[in-house]
Amino acid sequence: LSARSFERAPCAGQRARDGKATVAGEPGTRSLFDTLDTTKWNLLLFDGRSASAEGYQRFASTAAALQERFPASLDVTVVTPRAVRPAELPEGLRVMLDAERELEVRFGAESECVYVLRPDLYVGYRAQPYDDAKLLAYLKGILR
Repeated sequence: LSARSFERAPCAGQRARDGKATVAGEPGTRSLFDTLDTTKWNLLLFDGRSASAEGYQRFASTAAALQERFPASLDVTVVTPRAVRPAELPEGLRVMLDAERELEVRFGAESECVYVLRPDLYVGYRAQPYDDAKLLAYLKGILR
């Protein structure tokens, strides 16, 4: 079922879909597009419905490595269908709480997946599940 949802979601070259969620630590819901820095590329790490401590550790590791390598050109956000910030994620990592699952539906993110959004909010890359090496190879090809 999750593979079908992902197949119907925006592919590389298509406009990303907007939706409302809550930025952890901030009041109220906001549009995803309003929260993104469109002068940068944006990496969205969706944890899907089967979150695990290992998965969050992987997200934290991926985010730290990519933010260190591309600090001026890439922002990283974890999107979780939870109502509260997962304790396993470091405080410096931006988290969007998608308790209503609006973003999950729009991105076909029932299972762990990754999206890279270009500054014009089109999808540059996506994968389900994601592979760190392939993601890094893609980013190295477009970011300096």
